[in-house]
Amino acid sequence: MLQEQLLAEIREANLTYLMLAQTLIRQDKAEAVFRLGMNEESADILAALSAAQVMKLASRSTLLCRLRVDDNLVWGLLTNHATSHAPDHAAKKVGNEATNALHAGILMASRRLRPRQRPGPARSTAASTPLRMWSSTRGPRSTPGMQRR
Repeated sequence: MLQEQLLAEIREANLTYLMLAQTLIRQDKAEAVFRLGMNEESADILAALSAAQVMKLASRSTLLCRLRVDDNLVWGLLTNHATSHAPDHAAKKVGNEATNALHAGILMASRRLRPRQRPGPARSTAASTPLRMWSSTRGPRSTPGMQRR
């Protein structure tokens, strides 16, 4: 019984999320991409889903959305508490609530701008990133094989 209720709540959360996402995307795609923390391709796919497709996706037993806050600093700022390093881990008030909320928003927005690391073999960026070396007598110079600018 408890398991069935949990699955029903997950499906309801999925449906609510998908409907909200579609509404946001159709109203203002750029803002929706930012607020939902997704890329434009995913937003395009969500916006194009039919009602039947939304219902089918929502019926899954896995949550389709996730919390974007996965950092203790952001949680502390959002809740206006910081965890004490004392043994009892008592929470204490920090700073101005509006400032903390702004700081948390900036942190979450900056994380959205950074590309996510995908699992897989480590890729070297050395081939695609031009390197500049510093010579103590001549100043900056290109790495061997690179043309000077």
